[in-house]
Amino acid sequence: MGELICIFDADQCPNKDFFRTMIPRMNLSDDVALVLSPQKFNNVDPWCDIFNHYNIHFWHYIMSSLCSFDTIFCTGTNFLLRARALAEVDWFPTKSITEDFELGIYLTIKNWKYEYIYEYLVVGDAPQSIR
Repeated sequence: MGELICIFDADQCPNKDFFRTMIPRMNLSDDVALVLSPQKFNNVDPWCDIFNHYNIHFWHYIMSSLCSFDTIFCTGTNFLLRARALAEVDWFPTKSITEDFELGIYLTIKNWKYEYIYEYLVVGDAPQSIR
């Protein structure tokens, strides 16, 4: 399998099943570069999410659909990344504020595959006001 890199935003905390769930999906094939799970927030009620932090349409429908076409958006947190794949695309892009999205494009160009797990394995804190 080689070395794996795990990426979290500073406000995200994995649950005890994160690695037990994610690593087997990485092991499905040597051409899987990235395994990703959605974001969840402990300080936002999904039924009162006026700022759309949960972004359910994106995580549930869009990401699941993209995965069926062997692609997903790298969203910058809650993922495992194969070090060999990252080295092949010359590491993390640094000339864009959407480096996560750009990384996903470079991985796709190099024919790397993705796995998406629609399971909340990480919890974080979301901004609660516009300020």
